[in-house]
Amino acid sequence: MKEISVRDIESSPRSYVLVDTSVLMLIEERANVLEDLTSRGLKCVVTTTVLRELEKLSKMGGRKGLAARLALKVVQSSCYVLPTEGRKWADEELVDIALRYSVPVATADLELRRKLLRKVPTFYYRKTQRRMESDDYFEI
Repeated sequence: MKEISVRDIESSPRSYVLVDTSVLMLIEERANVLEDLTSRGLKCVVTTTVLRELEKLSKMGGRKGLAARLALKVVQSSCYVLPTEGRKWADEELVDIALRYSVPVATADLELRRKLLRKVPTFYYRKTQRRMESDDYFEI
Protein backbone atom coordinates (compact mmCIF):
# COMPACT_ATOMS: atom_id res chain seq x y z
CA MET A 1 0.00 0.00 0.00
CA LYS A 2 1.18 3.42 -0.89
CA GLU A 3 0.51 6.32 1.44
CA ILE A 4 -0.86 9.55 0.10
CA SER A 5 -1.01 12.91 1.82
CA VAL A 6 -3.77 15.48 2.02
CA ARG A 7 -1.46 17.80 0.09
CA ASP A 8 -1.45 15.35 -2.85
CA ILE A 9 -5.24 15.21 -2.82
CA GLU A 10 -5.55 18.99 -2.48
CA SER A 11 -3.39 19.54 -5.55
CA SER A 12 -5.63 17.41 -7.79
CA PRO A 13 -8.85 16.34 -6.02
CA ARG A 14 -10.61 15.11 -9.17
CA SER A 15 -7.82 12.60 -9.80
CA TYR A 16 -8.78 10.62 -6.70
CA VAL A 17 -11.83 8.87 -5.31
CA LEU A 18 -12.38 8.05 -1.64
CA VAL A 19 -13.60 4.47 -1.35
CA ASP A 20 -16.02 3.44 1.40
CA THR A 21 -15.99 0.06 3.14
CA SER A 22 -19.39 -0.78 1.63
CA VAL A 23 -17.98 -0.66 -1.91
CA LEU A 24 -14.94 -2.72 -1.00
CA MET A 25 -17.17 -5.42 0.47
CA LEU A 26 -18.75 -5.85 -3.00
CA ILE A 27 -15.51 -7.37 -4.27
CA GLU A 28 -16.59 -10.73 -2.85
CA GLU A 29 -19.57 -10.66 -5.24
CA ARG A 30 -17.11 -10.45 -8.13
CA ALA A 31 -17.93 -6.81 -8.68
CA ASN A 32 -15.15 -4.97 -10.49
CA VAL A 33 -15.72 -1.82 -8.49
CA LEU A 34 -12.13 -0.60 -8.33
CA GLU A 35 -11.53 -1.36 -12.00
CA ASP A 36 -14.64 0.65 -12.88
CA LEU A 37 -13.21 3.63 -11.00
CA THR A 38 -9.63 3.35 -12.22
CA SER A 39 -10.80 2.98 -15.84
CA ARG A 40 -12.14 6.54 -15.45
CA GLY A 41 -8.64 7.72 -14.61
CA LEU A 42 -9.25 7.89 -10.85
CA LYS A 43 -6.83 6.73 -8.17
CA CYS A 44 -8.55 4.87 -5.33
CA VAL A 45 -7.93 6.12 -1.80
CA VAL A 46 -8.94 4.53 1.50
CA THR A 47 -8.52 6.11 4.91
CA THR A 48 -6.87 4.29 7.78
CA THR A 49 -10.29 4.21 9.46
CA VAL A 50 -11.74 2.30 6.50
CA LEU A 51 -8.76 -0.07 6.69
CA ARG A 52 -9.43 -0.67 10.39
CA GLU A 53 -13.09 -1.42 9.60
CA LEU A 54 -11.99 -3.99 7.02
CA GLU A 55 -9.49 -5.55 9.43
CA LYS A 56 -12.18 -5.86 12.09
CA LEU A 57 -14.64 -7.41 9.62
CA SER A 58 -11.95 -9.78 8.31
CA LYS A 59 -11.86 -11.52 11.70
CA MET A 60 -15.50 -12.53 11.36
CA GLY A 61 -16.57 -15.83 9.92
CA GLY A 62 -18.82 -16.40 6.95
CA ARG A 63 -19.29 -14.28 3.85
CA LYS A 64 -18.66 -10.98 5.60
CA GLY A 65 -15.26 -12.08 6.87
CA LEU A 66 -14.34 -13.53 3.49
CA ALA A 67 -15.42 -10.35 1.71
CA ALA A 68 -13.31 -8.22 4.06
CA ARG A 69 -10.25 -10.44 3.61
CA LEU A 70 -10.57 -10.23 -0.18
CA ALA A 71 -11.09 -6.47 0.03
CA LEU A 72 -7.95 -6.07 2.14
CA LYS A 73 -5.89 -7.93 -0.47
CA VAL A 74 -7.24 -5.75 -3.26
CA VAL A 75 -6.72 -2.55 -1.26
CA GLN A 76 -3.10 -3.49 -0.58
CA SER A 77 -2.37 -3.84 -4.27
CA SER A 78 -4.65 -1.20 -5.80
CA CYS A 79 -5.28 1.69 -3.41
CA TYR A 80 -3.53 4.59 -1.77
CA VAL A 81 -3.91 4.98 1.98
CA LEU A 82 -4.67 8.36 3.50
CA PRO A 83 -3.52 8.41 7.15
CA THR A 84 -6.27 9.74 9.41
CA GLU A 85 -6.57 10.14 13.14
CA GLY A 86 -9.52 7.79 13.37
CA ARG A 87 -11.40 9.80 15.97
CA LYS A 88 -14.58 9.62 13.91
CA TRP A 89 -16.66 6.94 12.28
CA ALA A 90 -15.47 6.14 8.77
CA ASP A 91 -18.54 7.73 7.15
CA GLU A 92 -18.13 10.99 9.07
CA GLU A 93 -14.48 11.06 8.16
CA LEU A 94 -15.21 10.48 4.46
CA VAL A 95 -17.82 13.25 4.46
CA ASP A 96 -15.39 15.69 6.13
CA ILE A 97 -12.57 14.92 3.70
CA ALA A 98 -14.81 14.89 0.63
CA LEU A 99 -16.41 18.23 1.46
CA ARG A 100 -13.19 19.91 2.55
CA TYR A 101 -11.21 18.91 -0.55
CA SER A 102 -14.01 18.29 -3.13
CA VAL A 103 -12.97 14.67 -3.58
CA PRO A 104 -15.44 12.21 -5.14
CA VAL A 105 -16.64 9.29 -3.00
CA ALA A 106 -17.53 5.73 -4.02
CA THR A 107 -20.08 4.13 -1.71
CA ALA A 108 -22.81 1.51 -1.60
CA ASP A 109 -24.24 3.18 1.52
CA LEU A 110 -27.40 5.08 0.59
CA GLU A 111 -27.30 7.30 3.68
CA LEU A 112 -23.71 8.35 3.00
CA ARG A 113 -24.53 8.98 -0.66
CA ARG A 114 -27.44 11.22 0.31
CA LYS A 115 -25.20 13.28 2.61
CA LEU A 116 -22.83 13.93 -0.29
CA LEU A 117 -25.26 14.28 -3.18
CA ARG A 118 -25.03 17.62 -4.97
CA LYS A 119 -22.02 18.59 -2.85
CA VAL A 120 -19.33 16.32 -4.28
CA PRO A 121 -19.46 13.67 -7.00
CA THR A 122 -20.57 10.28 -5.75
CA PHE A 123 -20.19 6.89 -7.34
CA TYR A 124 -22.51 4.04 -6.47
CA TYR A 125 -22.84 0.41 -7.46
CA ARG A 126 -25.60 -0.33 -9.95
CA LYS A 127 -26.37 -3.96 -9.19
CA THR A 128 -28.41 -4.57 -12.35
CA GLN A 129 -25.50 -3.47 -14.53
CA ARG A 130 -22.81 -4.76 -12.16
CA ARG A 131 -20.75 -1.57 -12.33
CA MET A 132 -20.06 1.74 -10.64
CA GLU A 133 -22.00 4.77 -11.86
CA SER A 134 -22.25 8.41 -11.01
CA ASP A 135 -25.47 10.37 -10.96
CA ASP A 136 -23.65 13.66 -10.52
CA TYR A 137 -22.34 16.26 -12.89
CA PHE A 138 -18.95 14.62 -12.69
CA GLU A 139 -17.22 13.62 -15.90
CA ILE A 140 -13.54 13.05 -16.39
